[in-house]
Amino acid sequence: MAVSCYDSLILKAEGKVDPDVFCQLGHFNLLLEDYPKALSAYQRYFSLQSDYWKNAAFLYGLGMVYFYYNAFQW
Repeated sequence: MAVSCYDSLILKAEGKVDPDVFCQLGHFNLLLEDYPKALSAYQRYFSLQSDYWKNAAFLYGLGMVYFYYNAFQW
C-alpha cells in the first residue's frame, strides 16, 4: 500500500520529487524484501542528495541491500 502511494506521488511530481521520497521508498521495499527496487530507490536518493552521508537510516538500508547482494569487501 505505502509503496504504491509513493510510486503514484513520483509519477505525479514529473521529475520534481523530494529526495527523501526515494529514501522512504527504499526503506519500504527493503522491508518487503524487494531488493532490486530498494537498491534502485536508494541509488536515486544517492544521486539526488548531496549530503547523503548524514542520513544514517539511508546508509543502513543501503548497507542491508549490499549485504544481501554480497557486494562488500572485508
